[in-house]
Amino acid sequence: MKRIWFFMTALLLLFSAIGSRDTIASLDRAMVHAVGIDKSDDGYRVTLQLFRPDDSGTDTQLNAGKSNIFVISASAPTVEEAMTVCENRLGEYLFIGHDQLIVLGKDVTLEAPQCLFSSFLKSKESYLGVAVACTDCTAEKMLSAKLSEGAVAAQNILNIIKRHTENSETVFCDLLDIVRANGKSIALPVLKLTEASQEQSSTQQDKQQNNGEMTVSAEGAKVFQSGRESFFLTRDECAGLSLLRSEGERVNVRLDSRSGTSAAAVRKEGRRLSLSRSGNRFECLCELELSVRSDQSTDALFDRSLLVAGCRQAVMTLCENAVSKLREKKASDLLGGSELMRSRFPQVWLDCAEDTAKSESLIAYRIDIKCCTS
Repeated sequence: MKRIWFFMTALLLLFSAIGSRDTIASLDRAMVHAVGIDKSDDGYRVTLQLFRPDDSGTDTQLNAGKSNIFVISASAPTVEEAMTVCENRLGEYLFIGHDQLIVLGKDVTLEAPQCLFSSFLKSKESYLGVAVACTDCTAEKMLSAKLSEGAVAAQNILNIIKRHTENSETVFCDLLDIVRANGKSIALPVLKLTEASQEQSSTQQDKQQNNGEMTVSAEGAKVFQSGRESFFLTRDECAGLSLLRSEGERVNVRLDSRSGTSAAAVRKEGRRLSLSRSGNRFECLCELELSVRSDQSTDALFDRSLLVAGCRQAVMTLCENAVSKLREKKASDLLGGSELMRSRFPQVWLDCAEDTAKSESLIAYRIDIKCCTS
């Protein structure tokens, strides 16, 4: 009798789920791996990069010789409507649960993120940790480019952003950061397209095969304030910012000697952020622990103690320049001091909640760096 009731319950649940869009198998839907958003005369132009393992012309499920992606674009007054137009043209439901990247074109603002990203915020299957980046060209061009590496273009671009972030050449931002910003500054990595170099091709046939292929880089960052693009952070300024935050893991610094200029690899071993109060003023202390990897090239030019001192000073300069730029542009909330104030001194934070610049004006930043060789 228990088995009969079990099977009857299972059948009822199955029939109640039939017809629900959320229960459609992901393999039977158009799998979105990247979304591009541009401004257009109609409102917005959305570009979807879809993964198609059953590439035409091959009997295998994955054609390693091709990119295995399909790109479709559509324009509409809103992003959500444009995605629906793409869905109608495909004749398939979109599955955004695998989306790894959102690229914003040069004219797109973040003044109304709840509307801009409504398709992601409404869907139960979407992932709010999806990476968000911007580009100086159009998002459509970025996602339609024929890349010279990677079977799945979106995954390749995402890996490039992560490597540049780990090497302290840009910053990382995801959709959750944007939704939770609530008027704070937002820094987005900047994607750039360049033609793949043909000089390294050994034969004329290789050169012809590389024709039209592009490479992607992610250096520097654009900072948005009150939802609008405000200023640009260079690669060096991003290095200081990412090291002060939890993102950057390593950085290469240039050191001058009598014999010439050399590069040293510096790794971040630890980072600690603390906030102290003195009257109505606050001090945010960022402590960095660094290690310098010495090798034959640096040993030939520098004494160990000089190497450590030089790397420490180089990193200190990067961090101080980043802090100075952010303070000048009233975007020092990117450093995390106001978040510490929120947890350590909630009443002060509440008094300044409507004015982030006011809370940041109360905070002075100090940097302490400890460096050793590894």
